[in-house]
Amino acid sequence: MKWPCALFVVGTALLLIAWSSLAADNAPLPRKKLIMSGWDQPDAAQFRRDIKEFEKYPFDGVILTVPGKRNDGTSFSSYDNLFSAEPWNEAMFASSLADLKATRSAQVTDNFVILWSLPASVDWFNDSGWAVIAEKFRIMARVAKAGGLRGILFDPEHYSPTKKAWQYSTQPNRGQRTFAEYFAKVRQRGQETMRAMAAEYPDITLFGYWLLSVNLRAFDPGGSLAGLESEQHGLLVAFVDGWLDSAPATVKLVDGQEAAYRWDGEAQFQAGALRVKNDCQAFVTPANRAKYRAQVQASFGFYLDAYVNPPGSSYYLGREGEPRVNRLEANLDAAVRAADEYLWIYGEKYRWWPVPPGGRQPATNWTEALPGIDLALLRAKDPAGAARRLLASAGTNLLLNGDLSNAADGTPANWWVWQDEKQPTGRFTCEQSISAVRLTRVSDGCFGQNLKVQPGERYALAAKARQTGHGVVTLRIGWKSAAGKWTRNDANVRLALADPKPGEWQELAGSVRVPEGAADLIVMLHAAGQAEDSDQAWFKDVRLARFGQ
Repeated sequence: MKWPCALFVVGTALLLIAWSSLAADNAPLPRKKLIMSGWDQPDAAQFRRDIKEFEKYPFDGVILTVPGKRNDGTSFSSYDNLFSAEPWNEAMFASSLADLKATRSAQVTDNFVILWSLPASVDWFNDSGWAVIAEKFRIMARVAKAGGLRGILFDPEHYSPTKKAWQYSTQPNRGQRTFAEYFAKVRQRGQETMRAMAAEYPDITLFGYWLLSVNLRAFDPGGSLAGLESEQHGLLVAFVDGWLDSAPATVKLVDGQEAAYRWDGEAQFQAGALRVKNDCQAFVTPANRAKYRAQVQASFGFYLDAYVNPPGSSYYLGREGEPRVNRLEANLDAAVRAADEYLWIYGEKYRWWPVPPGGRQPATNWTEALPGIDLALLRAKDPAGAARRLLASAGTNLLLNGDLSNAADGTPANWWVWQDEKQPTGRFTCEQSISAVRLTRVSDGCFGQNLKVQPGERYALAAKARQTGHGVVTLRIGWKSAAGKWTRNDANVRLALADPKPGEWQELAGSVRVPEGAADLIVMLHAAGQAEDSDQAWFKDVRLARFGQ
């Protein structure tokens, strides 16, 4: 997708206003999380059996199935039996629920049970049939809550070519009922299913591989919904609007934007987030738009096969001369910054979970098929954790005198000192007894060191810091051009003591890619805003290592 610059800037401004409002209320933004999905997604039994093996990967959650068992002993998949008139009862899921209750992970916390809108065998105007379906939603919400899951993954895709729940032109009674009549009835069914779920799980998260974004082709800035009549998923708009009608303020909806499978570059992810947060509001009734803005999140799907497929494939993401995992990492980085909370990672050719007994999944793991993928995923959601992992395995510290033990005339060897010449009140000293440097009463200044680099190189950085009194303590990376001029401020890194504990050493860590136009990487041990002699900052054990291509 290509967007006019004006739309991009205006949309970005709207997001910044929303983010500023959150900051003003001291409300933390959600931590970014990675959710695993794909052909090897586990059922509840495998989730219990293999969770410890899965915890070695940097995922925060998984999409899983919850099989049921009928009274006659036959099993069924809850996900493709939802939109049918066959009734469920809670006892059918007793075994799966026992597995979920027995499985807890401190890492894999945001898990979802998957449901499909299949087999679409109940007409929207069938009240008794939809009473059964609403009860199924209620049962799944209860299983999710009791089983410690975050909520439900709702997949509205038409996997059957003949039974399309959301397309008006395929409805059996379309000749007797108008699109508007169907739209109103589907909205009613959305209300009913939401009431059923919220009664059991008031703070449920409903995650869709897509929600309203699937209909953006029919977007009309004037608010007309006429274009939805010919869309394959046009009636889904009414269902989600019905959800919003009945959803308490504690319910969260996530639009997963499966269209992102082919996206490549920051502009597409930023534009996708804006479309969900702004344009998609036009699809819901005006009374629901404030609720939509407050409760709907933008997410993105990553199709891993696109990063291993050969050139020429309809799903291929790669650039000549660049390792494929680097392209994945760059897109993950862009998507993390654009998403509200979640990214979902989908794959078909390879696996994350062990092959279950009798399973037919491929034996090759994604870490073997795409070396470096686990680190790329970790860097996306936890740059500091990835930097610590890289530095722990690194050999030589690229910084000269990084341990700050060698001092001359009060300044550590191989480091320079700078402070704002308009307020030269700061003092810069070495504390050789603890191999550290100290900055006192510094309004704006730092210890620094330069390193020659090449664009595209990647580095991990860490240091230990502590402070007393007031001021802001940061570990920074900046850039200079070959001519020695400061450049690429947009690519600077600033790692701050966000919650300093007076007198206690805390580690700052992060990673960076050298931007185009940079010839020198500048490491800065920085303090600012100090006004009294009691305002002090210390740094020690500063480490820098190069990794990857």
